Amino acid sequence: MHIILLDAMPDMVSYNNFLRDNIGAMAYVGNIQSFLVLNQSKAGTAYALELG
Repeated sequence: MHIILLDAMPDMVSYNNFLRDNIGAMAYVGNIQSFLVLNQSKAGTAYALELG
């Protein structure tokens, strides 16, 4: 069985503690795979040119 857990944590230490202490401590959990997704709201690749 696969479970997708979407959660927001204030930092990576809190996230790791949550996985280890809450999810990993469950009797039926054999292993945990965690993937970090970063969201970038705006990206700029252009530079302003000063002409003249």
